[in-house]
Amino acid sequence: MSTGAAAVQPATLTRLGPGRLALGGDLVIDAVAALWDAAAEDLAGGETVTLSLDGVRRADSAGVALLVEWLRAARAGGGELRLSGLPAQMRAILAVSDLDTLFPDA
Repeated sequence: MSTGAAAVQPATLTRLGPGRLALGGDLVIDAVAALWDAAAEDLAGGETVTLSLDGVRRADSAGVALLVEWLRAARAGGGELRLSGLPAQMRAILAVSDLDTLFPDA
């Protein structure tokens, strides 16, 4: 018997090239923990890293928490995190959480 809920698609991180990463899948609480430290090396170099979210299927506040943590890590290393393709669902969570100013280019 189906509950009607879609199965969680694993969240993935892909390195597209120097300073370019892409997230895909479901950035939800069940999938985000596996990615928490996945970009640490990329974000520690003091460079601007562009993160594409075009492949994100769905997201919740855990996905937003991941982005905020990665932004913190990038800034701690003297760099910056830029987002592209931010899904409307995540944009709405950032706005209602008053975190949208952290990602002005998103």
